[in-house]
Amino acid sequence: MAAEAPTLNQPLFNQTGAPDGRRLLALPGVVAIAGAMITAAISFAILVGATPIAPTADATWALIAANAVFVLFLIALIAREVRRIVLARRHGRAASRLHVRIVAMFALVAAIPAIMVAIIASITLDIGLDRWFEIRTKTIVNSSLSIADAYVQENARNLQGTTLSMAYDLDASRTLYGLDKGGFLDLLNKEAVGRGLAHAALIKPDGSFVMNAKTDADFPMPEPPSGAVDTAADGKPVLIEPRTRNIMGAIIKLREIEGLYLYTIRLVDPDVIKAR
Repeated sequence: MAAEAPTLNQPLFNQTGAPDGRRLLALPGVVAIAGAMITAAISFAILVGATPIAPTADATWALIAANAVFVLFLIALIAREVRRIVLARRHGRAASRLHVRIVAMFALVAAIPAIMVAIIASITLDIGLDRWFEIRTKTIVNSSLSIADAYVQENARNLQGTTLSMAYDLDASRTLYGLDKGGFLDLLNKEAVGRGLAHAALIKPDGSFVMNAKTDADFPMPEPPSGAVDTAADGKPVLIEPRTRNIMGAIIKLREIEGLYLYTIRLVDPDVIKAR
């Protein structure tokens, strides 16, 4: 008997393998995209503190590694698809050029809006938001400077009052100074420590030291600035503002002890001095 010819509804070749192969090729991409999105969401939740997991340095590095794995996996899949397209065109397969054109068209459709948005956003930021942030930044900086100046002025007034009060106590002990220099030094030590001074000393009009109080300061007492002693000759306290160091000083002439000046030093917050 002659072999039966295939009917019109019966396929000449078995093509069930092609769709299965395409699904197998697409499956890694779907898994990579889903995994990348899930990992990114989990990373965001951990970094903003929305989970019980603390965003420590080790946790951050682990999240970076996990996200990097998915990114590299996606890059590898893209490279594989590019290689398949190049090989298909090299072997002259049907619709390979059309495939390349479609991929290029979709790439342009995705890239051109992103580039336009980036350009417009940069212009908008430069003209609008950047200007707004600049004004706010200047306001914050000016406020910080005002707070720092207010802190320095407050400490200056405090040191001025402390120096005046200490000078009054030392003047009241002028007899002790004339009879017992050691006892007067003990008084100077108690006054300096009790008033929270870093240093205190009696100096001459030329700036040389006569007597230094013993305190817990871990730095030597600086020399008085030139001209400060002459300015204090009228009996009014002269304040020495902090410049490059976090120390503030005051000099006042003693009224009852001839030819001597009280020179005091107090520490201030170094961060405030840096802010100025």
